[in-house]
Amino acid sequence: MLTVWDDGFTHDITGRVHYVDPITHELRIVLKSGKFERVAFDNLIGVKVLN
Repeated sequence: MLTVWDDGFTHDITGRVHYVDPITHELRIVLKSGKFERVAFDNLIGVKVLN
């Protein structure tokens, strides 16, 4: 689970880290629905590993 800062608010994203892009400074997250979401390193607040 990732906690992300977005426009003054925080929200949680549950998924799997698919790719860490060192050039664009983003994580590519695969959500349970199969869709991808990109999260900038600067917006990442916390990470919790779920089993």
